Amino acid sequence: MIRDGDDSTDDEPNTGAPSLDTLFDLLSVERRRLVLYQLTAEHERSLADLTDAVVAAERRRGRRGADRRTVAASLAHVHLPRLVAAGVVEYDREAATVRYRPERTLTACLDWVRRYEEPTPTCE
Repeated sequence: MIRDGDDSTDDEPNTGAPSLDTLFDLLSVERRRLVLYQLTAEHERSLADLTDAVVAAERRRGRRGADRRTVAASLAHVHLPRLVAAGVVEYDREAATVRYRPERTLTACLDWVRRYEEPTPTCE
């Protein structure tokens, strides 16, 4: 749910699992996965903190061209709306906060994907 600063709250749990197509869509873009990794670790973040975390993660992965302004714009206009539409995050534009709505299937899939993106070092 994207809010424009209203005082209402949505305390209902996220009970509807996204479809398989939606899950694959959400996980198909690295930047969106980085957002989800951040939000599953800390369920609510400011947009500024989330942006900084994504920029730092992309730089660790060798993406030097990702500047803060570009990342912030892509989060606000592309990735957060897609996550909101899928029902897995709430985005309050006025407060500039993003909150994860835990969903068991997405969290399990994200944990599985993370193992392949961040493999553990092997001993030789």
